Amino acid sequence: MAATDIHGALRQIAPDNLAPVYVFIGEERFLVDRATHKVRAAVLHGGVEGFNDDVFHGKGLDAKRFVSAARTLPMMASMRFVLIRDVDGAAASELDALADYLENPSATTAVVMTADKLDGRSRFAKVAKKASYWIDAKPIKASGARTFVTAEAKERGHKLTPDAADALVDALGTDLAALDDALERLSLYVGKGQSIDLQAVETSVTRIRTESIWAMVDAVSMRDARTAL
Repeated sequence: MAATDIHGALRQIAPDNLAPVYVFIGEERFLVDRATHKVRAAVLHGGVEGFNDDVFHGKGLDAKRFVSAARTLPMMASMRFVLIRDVDGAAASELDALADYLENPSATTAVVMTADKLDGRSRFAKVAKKASYWIDAKPIKASGARTFVTAEAKERGHKLTPDAADALVDALGTDLAALDDALERLSLYVGKGQSIDLQAVETSVTRIRTESIWAMVDAVSMRDARTAL
């Protein structure tokens, strides 16, 4: 069964298990980027990079150019990869043309389309959902963030204690990019194969907060309000 959310999609994506189209819709950008990269890596595995991938953006999209790229045969590979970022920025007429493509996608191209939000009443959305290409990437909640950090720690070869997971999420919230960065720091701090406990988190998070504060002070001193905020 095709995945309907980003977590299921991440589990299913593999070189021998690729859908012709993935429409990732939602504000959980970290997981959308991870899934997009995973599809690209699966498609280009063993192939020639640079010849078999194209990137488009929704704003100003020319659907005819996209379709041409998507229907181009792969070069010295079995598949091509085509990405449309922020597809919600495309004009209504272009979205309608994309819906036509979804009804008859290329068998030799894996297409990824991303957007934070998209009108579910549009023909494009209805076709994507009917074909099981629509994948929700809703913002993760605290419980999901704890599951995320525990799984990510395990992936790095560490056991993350429950109180350490709670402390990480309490300190950094549900920003998965920040949590992933903290886990990378913790991995280096505790050493290969070692458990990550509450003390390690408290020490590491204090360091991260200090660095963030000084980065903000530096930005303010340089009158870089955008970075500071």
